Amino acid sequence: MAKKVCKKVVQKGDPLIACDFVASKVDLSKEKVKKAMMNGSCWLKKQRIRGLHRIRKAKTPIRVGDTIEFYFDPDIEFPSVEGFDVFYENKHFGVWKKVPGMLSQGTRYGDAGSVLKEVAAKRKQAFLIHRLDREVGGLIVVGYSKQAATKLSELFRTESVEKYYRAWVKGIPKQNEGLIEKPLDDKASKTSYKVIDKFEDKALLDIRIFTGRTHQIRRHLDFIGHPVIGDPRYGKGNKDDRGLQLVSYRIAFEDPFYKRSLDQSLDDEDLDDFLTI
Repeated sequence: MAKKVCKKVVQKGDPLIACDFVASKVDLSKEKVKKAMMNGSCWLKKQRIRGLHRIRKAKTPIRVGDTIEFYFDPDIEFPSVEGFDVFYENKHFGVWKKVPGMLSQGTRYGDAGSVLKEVAAKRKQAFLIHRLDREVGGLIVVGYSKQAATKLSELFRTESVEKYYRAWVKGIPKQNEGLIEKPLDDKASKTSYKVIDKFEDKALLDIRIFTGRTHQIRRHLDFIGHPVIGDPRYGKGNKDDRGLQLVSYRIAFEDPFYKRSLDQSLDDEDLDDFLTI
């Protein structure tokens, strides 16, 4: 079954219930439309009101002149979020332990099981401050208010946050420590690493990133010839059924509300759950 995208303005004579409307426009059963809507695939733009917003309830009423957008991809699997939980929090924000396979935030095709959706369900409001790749597990910061999002985002924007990772990589680097400063996407990028363990033809690296480019660690390590084990996108001959061997294990910054140092780190037992080699 192929992807389906529907963008339609509600006309006179069309069904005025969201699920019925979508089912009349796409070749899908009403049950599949309902399930997709619950997963966040349906969007409504009301007439004369700016912006789209997700609608999840199948019986949401709509009006002539409204615009409905519906996105369906049969290949998308929304992962289990078992193990996703808060690691540290105060009333302004939380540091959460993300499960590998979770999106940081949803896409037009849905947001079920995403960090943002799950935190919003538990804490009423959630604002994503930074992202982790879908395949990466570990610590991620989520704001609980617009004020918190503004303050925390500024820390990340000005590179005032210390971000540390662990990764098993293919091959043993010649140097036990290194600094990679290859620009990514025409922007300065900086990653440091240190070899802390070796096993056969693999090395465990302790990594710090000083910038936050897309897939920075994965691209930088592939650049030096030591891609992350299990990376589905970068490197060759490094596939692994256990998944991407990369975890965000430590994050440190000054709490902008309480003006004190905050340093959160996974313990060895947590790290063993994420790094399975």
